[in-house]
Amino acid sequence: MPGWSPVSGAVHVTSGQTSFQIEAQFSQPLDPASVNISSFLLRLSGSSTNLSGDAYLDTGDTTTAIFVPSSGIFDAQTPSTSASYIPIILGSGNAVGVQNLEGFFAATVSGSFKTATIVVPPDTTPPVVSGQTPASGSTGYALSGRPTVTFSEQMLSGKMSGQVKVRVSGAGSDTTASLTVASDKITVTVVPTAYLSGNTVYRGHVNTGVQDLAGNALAASYVWSFTTVNPSAPTVSGTSPVSGATGFAVSGTPTITFSTQILSGTMSGQIKIRVSGSSTDVSGTVALSSNNIIVKITPNVMLSHCTVYRGFVHNTIQDILGVTPMAASYLWSFTTFCPTAPTVSGTTPVSGATGYEVSGSPVIVFSTAIQSGSMSGAIKLRVSGGGTDVPAAVSISSNLTTVMINPTADLSHCTVYRGFVHNTVKEQLGVTSMAASYLWSFTTTCPTAPAVSGTSPVSGATGVSRTVSPVVTFDREIASSTVSTTSFKMQISGGAFVDLTSVTLSSNLLAVEIDPTPTLAYSTVFNSFISNTVKEVLGVTSMAASYSWNFTTVDPSYTSIYNVTRTGTDDHNLDTDKFRIGFRVQGGSPLIGEIPVKISVKLREVGSVVSGIVKVRIRDSSENLVQELGEIPTVDLSSSTITYTLVNLSASYALVQNDKVLVEFDSGSSTDKIAVAINSTNANTGTIYTQFIGTSPSTAIYEEYTNEELAATIYELS
Repeated sequence: MPGWSPVSGAVHVTSGQTSFQIEAQFSQPLDPASVNISSFLLRLSGSSTNLSGDAYLDTGDTTTAIFVPSSGIFDAQTPSTSASYIPIILGSGNAVGVQNLEGFFAATVSGSFKTATIVVPPDTTPPVVSGQTPASGSTGYALSGRPTVTFSEQMLSGKMSGQVKVRVSGAGSDTTASLTVASDKITVTVVPTAYLSGNTVYRGHVNTGVQDLAGNALAASYVWSFTTVNPSAPTVSGTSPVSGATGFAVSGTPTITFSTQILSGTMSGQIKIRVSGSSTDVSGTVALSSNNIIVKITPNVMLSHCTVYRGFVHNTIQDILGVTPMAASYLWSFTTFCPTAPTVSGTTPVSGATGYEVSGSPVIVFSTAIQSGSMSGAIKLRVSGGGTDVPAAVSISSNLTTVMINPTADLSHCTVYRGFVHNTVKEQLGVTSMAASYLWSFTTTCPTAPAVSGTSPVSGATGVSRTVSPVVTFDREIASSTVSTTSFKMQISGGAFVDLTSVTLSSNLLAVEIDPTPTLAYSTVFNSFISNTVKEVLGVTSMAASYSWNFTTVDPSYTSIYNVTRTGTDDHNLDTDKFRIGFRVQGGSPLIGEIPVKISVKLREVGSVVSGIVKVRIRDSSENLVQELGEIPTVDLSSSTITYTLVNLSASYALVQNDKVLVEFDSGSSTDKIAVAINSTNANTGTIYTQFIGTSPSTAIYEEYTNEELAATIYELS
């Protein structure tokens, strides 16, 4: 069992109200963590409630546990009485308990002590007046004022009646009033039943009948004096808004401030506002503040925007005593808030813009939010110079600043449009319209005019085939609707127009083929014409100007320029499975397939029938391949008297000077033999076989074609 301080059972403990602690002394050191407010308790005797405080192990003596109450242990006790306390140390068997360093403690223990009797001396000090309002000797006290008295301590409310009062100085009777004691029981307010008299000295009295809570009376009566304000004719000292103000809120409540207190009964019908120039007052209420100085006008409905109002205060308004009226009526004016007129801050496209897409939706941006309802019929688009609006839906953004014109169909190309924003468009509140209408214009995109980029035959060409179908190529796609025998024509130079079978536009819309009927005349200049009515593919923009070119058809003397010379007597033996042989076009003029050239192939092998594949390749003078005429099977030509015409070159290629024609044979067998014949049907009525022998023909007749796989030859046409 620990030793207690104060000792257990002690009585008349005089610890005081503060700096008091209870100690429990143990025989061995304690675990500091086990000493806390949960294991060391303090209670009033007979109570189960633990008193607040702090418990801890003495840092200088680990065998001593200390409990410090959070306040004096006498705080809850009634004066002139003592109190019994029980300190408790919780031990084993509890959820928490004080333990030694090994974690053991025998049992819960408790002590007891009793405090000394508190003796409270009786209150014999009389109260005093510590302050008052208004201050003694003050002037200008409000006629509606309520004087107050403040005491040095709490007073008995029941002892106030008839003891605190005011009266006119020198008068024998008190001013009729009631008394109000504040909740703190220190301040008393005198509440007159009527306004005080103006310019009058009043005396305040506090008689000795008032008592504090101990029953001590005021030692001597307390008197002070003050003078009320001298009533004068009321004037208007200010208004809200001030006279001449602008931008007053339409929901606002105008106020009038007077120089002195006024009599509310004189306000009826004397304070009002109306629209300037009108004889009708704004309906509303007029209320006087509690200090009788400020009047507030509250309209029943909001005022109108952008409107001048006049305020009236008639000179019938009197001071609070109802003695002195205003010397003159008061007038003032103000203007309510006027929303800023909207303006057009920008457009898309900008005014004067060109190349605007026909699928576009013009946009108008306003300087401020607008009233959507005011847009109806006020925002439109029309062709410049036209009187009809473009059918369109007009929409507005969520912030009410951006308007979009959405035409129901694409606009027209190459067209000037004018946009209109009429001055009926209003700002968001629907009060202020645009100061002026707004106009702007723009031009839609105009497709580039088509132009001729080339012709076949080229302008000035000669030796052109009589069966030619001239082709015109454009630099961009053109409209098929503008391609006809009216827009494309041929004419004999200086003579009649040529009948045309057809005028055909290519699938890529870039080339037009002119097909004349019948076959053109020899050695004739033909002029070809293209009207400027031909338009680009959209059908909007025509050619800037008409176009013409000419060419001359072939001379009939070219019919006998082919002369096939035969050399050799034996067939050429093929050493490999491929064989190439060919000829070159000679002559000083272009040959445009006027004379059909045919190539025949003869195959022969003793005792067998042979066949193969023939390819015809056409190369230009630089050895570049320009055309290949497929894989064409041959037939057996075992009889030396039978020929087979393989290819008619005039139907597939326009031969030009120095063009080379190669015949490649592939039989699949090195034992096959081949003979090739070149024939002009106009020059020779029969078929002439040209048989090549050996691998090194005479250079006088042949030239070697060195870039091929085998030694082939170019057969000369003269």
